[in-house]
Amino acid sequence: MSDTASTAEREAAPQLPTSGQALGALAKSLGIQGPWLNPRTVRRFSSGRFKDRVKDSTRREIIVAISDALDGLGLDVPRWTEDVSEQFSWATLLDWHALNWDRMRAFLLPRMMRIFPRHHAAVWQTHLSLVAIDLALRGAALMRLTGTTPAALDFLDWVSVGRRGKYMNKKRSAAGLSQYDFIGSVGVNKSAVEAWLYRGARPRDESLVKIAKALSSGSEPSESAQILRELRRLYMTSDVAVLLGEFIGAEAVGEILGRLRRYASHTYRILDDRIVTEPSHNLLVDIATFGSHSEFSKPLLDALIASESDDEWKENLVAAGSDWVGRILEVNLKVHQAEEDELIQDTDGGILKNWDVSNPAAFDHYQRSMELQQQGRIYEALAEVVRATELDPLDPANHFTLGSAKGGIGLSEGNEALVKEALDSCWTAVTLDPN
Repeated sequence: MSDTASTAEREAAPQLPTSGQALGALAKSLGIQGPWLNPRTVRRFSSGRFKDRVKDSTRREIIVAISDALDGLGLDVPRWTEDVSEQFSWATLLDWHALNWDRMRAFLLPRMMRIFPRHHAAVWQTHLSLVAIDLALRGAALMRLTGTTPAALDFLDWVSVGRRGKYMNKKRSAAGLSQYDFIGSVGVNKSAVEAWLYRGARPRDESLVKIAKALSSGSEPSESAQILRELRRLYMTSDVAVLLGEFIGAEAVGEILGRLRRYASHTYRILDDRIVTEPSHNLLVDIATFGSHSEFSKPLLDALIASESDDEWKENLVAAGSDWVGRILEVNLKVHQAEEDELIQDTDGGILKNWDVSNPAAFDHYQRSMELQQQGRIYEALAEVVRATELDPLDPANHFTLGSAKGGIGLSEGNEALVKEALDSCWTAVTLDPN
């Protein structure tokens, strides 16, 4: 495939999936299997099609099923007490971030006319920075509650594909096993083991069980179970990082993971200073359960802000209640949008262009539609561009903008007729200007 064709394919791919699509892809890539309710219902949940939406109760059941599968793989979270009614779990964590992702998509839908595919990486990165902040607070509280130290986060240094092989090699050496002995212990061929150790290949789950036993030979069974847990956590986190790297780049993923570790470790240290005079158990449970959404999170976020030198991350750390996602996106996307506007000014033949104003009345309506769209007043913007198209029906920019506006509304409302009209308008634009 040529570079041009490959780029076109990536541009056409759904860069902003629904939470259902993301969770379905995640479960598939991590090999999570099990009796997931009705398979047809799960397919509808992960399809991303508006007409295939499932009930909120069904959606929650599917997320709980994914959570249970993660628990079954040894990634369950230790319970610190039995008398707290609502505690941290994978289900509550996945559900909270899935809802925030869908909120973010809803925020973007009326603005997609101005969010170019090459900027979708900024959207992903924005959301992941918020996830990292939330996980850092939850993780620090969980470590305090379960008596764990920040050393438990050391595995984040090894999640890249190349580093995870070195991690296993390090564990093999520490166990006193030669490569030959290691091959014999796990019962696979030499090439498979070399792929694990030197090329970062992921062992199958049954191989991970054998590896854990080999690395804990002669020790208590509990040590083998602990090593298996560590390896599963490492490889699953690494696989997720690889997936995310396809959208925002491996370097950006590395920065976010590094920030997650630093924030969690710093929060762990400041928890005592911030809540030592309070009934700390209840506060810790609240932070672990609700993360950055906890009413007690602000002092921790303030402390992280004070230690942060990067202006963009400082902005991300500013708590702003339910408007957090929208506000951060607005700030970050404007930075990239300015770059795009500058590019458009220097590019001949762009859809959004320096217009040769041959029809001032139509241009006035077009310009007004842009202003309204930026304010989120999408229906008023649509009415303005309809008028611009009526006044100047031969300008492709009018038809393309009309198609974009109708498409955004049609997709957000599940209005197939409006989506069809949007496609017709875009085809008209292409007919008028094939470039």
